[in-house]
Amino acid sequence: MGKPVYQRVLLKISGEALAGDKHSGLDFEVIGKVCDVIKQCLDLGVQVGVVVGGGNFWRGVKDGGGRMERTRADHMRLPIRYAFTWPNRAESPAEPLDLIQCPPLTFAAPDTDAFPCLRLAVEAAREGGTACAVLNGANEAAVSLFLREKIGFNDIPWLVAQARERVAVCRSPALEDILEADRQARACVMEKHEGVLIS
Repeated sequence: MGKPVYQRVLLKISGEALAGDKHSGLDFEVIGKVCDVIKQCLDLGVQVGVVVGGGNFWRGVKDGGGRMERTRADHMRLPIRYAFTWPNRAESPAEPLDLIQCPPLTFAAPDTDAFPCLRLAVEAAREGGTACAVLNGANEAAVSLFLREKIGFNDIPWLVAQARERVAVCRSPALEDILEADRQARACVMEKHEGVLIS
């Protein structure tokens, strides 16, 4: 990979994007790909900022030409029109997006106290090596426990943090090291969860 064109990258978190093809919840394969991209940017010396916000106007920009174009007026007439014309696409009655006339777009730094897993992800990305493999393995194991009502939702970041503390990080891993880090992280979560009460 050559010299980066940009020195700073702004990443806007979108729950819809992280859901991938599942359309709800989180797709951990997508999250893993996002983490890989962030890690590559950091390795090139690019500053990566994460923000939450942007409003509905920014959603659907990539697929605006072929799917539901939500860069236009955000109004219920759009999904109604799509429902009536499916599987075809009729001309949109909405006006093109006008950033001067649209409602204010607000951005805010993420609250890492309210979203501790984001803080853990940033720390893992900065550490490198197998840190992200530990993070991902622990998170998947913890979420699985939550979905089976074995732990509470707020126990997830605690279990992930425990795995990050206990599982050693390999700095220059081979594939076997990554898989072993994932295995150890999952095992750590399963060992710890018995002492966690449902929140």
